[in-house]
Amino acid sequence: MTNWKIRRVLAAVFALCLMFSLAACGSSGASEEPASGGADASEAAPVPTIIGAWANKDMPNYIYYFNEDGTGSYYIDGGESDFWTYTFVDNGDSVTLDYGNDSTPNTFKYKLDGDSLSITDSFDEYVDYVRIGEG
Repeated sequence: MTNWKIRRVLAAVFALCLMFSLAACGSSGASEEPASGGADASEAAPVPTIIGAWANKDMPNYIYYFNEDGTGSYYIDGGESDFWTYTFVDNGDSVTLDYGNDSTPNTFKYKLDGDSLSITDSFDEYVDYVRIGEG
């Protein structure tokens, strides 16, 4: 083969490679079936949230309440202390509690898995809670 034929063949191969690589990134134009078996976006699974009532796994009489309006309380042995009433901000992977008594707000990391909540305590150790009610 001559030099110019080799160049033409290589140019054609590169053009085909470019065309196939761009086609692989493009949309087919057909919508794919949702993973939920045909449900539309309005029927998608709800986003996990800490809103609700959570009882300590080991000591079920220790209960966090996170209300939809951003308020909450922490019950111990069935009684509520004003010190443990708070407002909160859910940061996605942490929650900031403001007790409103001129103290500095505290931020605690958490992990949410369905009806299980693991939230750090003041020693940065995770404590496990289970959902016992909705917000």
